[in-house]
Amino acid sequence: MGCQAADLREALRRLFRKLGFMERDEARCCSMSLSRCQVLVEIGRRGGVSLVDLSVCLGLDKSTVSRLVDGLVEDGFAERRESSLDRRYLAVALTEEGQTRFVDIEARMDAFVGKAWERVPEERRGIVLESLRILEEAFLCCENCCDEGEEKD
Repeated sequence: MGCQAADLREALRRLFRKLGFMERDEARCCSMSLSRCQVLVEIGRRGGVSLVDLSVCLGLDKSTVSRLVDGLVEDGFAERRESSLDRRYLAVALTEEGQTRFVDIEARMDAFVGKAWERVPEERRGIVLESLRILEEAFLCCENCCDEGEEKD
């Protein structure tokens, strides 16, 4: 790994750590675990989603997602719905209370990111966004961090 790659890894580690702390703080404000908070937000952003699609989106096992959704259902934030076309297909949607919580979380996160974004010089914001998009695309070729650096075909 070259020097610049090591610098990138270190910068990403620090950024992810900062974002992780922010998410944990946000989850504490929401009185739920970070994982459950992330599931609630994904359901809210999609307006309803199947358990399979939710597990793929979050990169978690279906059983883990199912457990997290069960907690949201028990707390009154989400509900499971059968498809009218296929009774085997279960979709998850937010309840009114869940939608309220989702909107609150999104507003808090937007405010937090907005404060940081204001600190980025206006003339460099396009560069930041473009760099993040390029980096995201570059990481798409990596199947798994444990694959010893092998690239996906």
